[in-house]
Amino acid sequence: MSKYSVGIRSVGSYLGHCTPFVHNGTIRSFNNTSNTEHEINFPYVTRRIIVKNHQTNPAKYINVAFHSTASVPSTPNRHTIPVAPGSQVTLDVKTDKVFLTAARPNGVSAPGFSIKYSILAELTNIPTASMYALDGPGLTE
Repeated sequence: MSKYSVGIRSVGSYLGHCTPFVHNGTIRSFNNTSNTEHEINFPYVTRRIIVKNHQTNPAKYINVAFHSTASVPSTPNRHTIPVAPGSQVTLDVKTDKVFLTAARPNGVSAPGFSIKYSILAELTNIPTASMYALDGPGLTE
């Protein structure tokens, strides 16, 4: 019997080949207080996530977070990573989900439009049940 296994703290689980995960969607922003939030749940723990904002209008950003922005009562966008129009962000993180919302560059929600996005993730073979909660300083505080 092998003493090595797949797991959240197993280096081998991150060094091996990963399975691709691709998702395309559209975030809709309705008004200054109502913004659609997309929760993307991955079937396995990620090694890397790439989020691309397909919008070309310079006032239409996407915010990426590891918690629902509705569940973190803090300064707006304090715990988010902005993705500028026409650009992408690469996150080398282990997580089982991300949250996306539409935003303006100044952090105010952007009313009445939609933003197309793509997500490409590299998935390990670690089950999401092994993933611990991402919270604390920089995430929820």
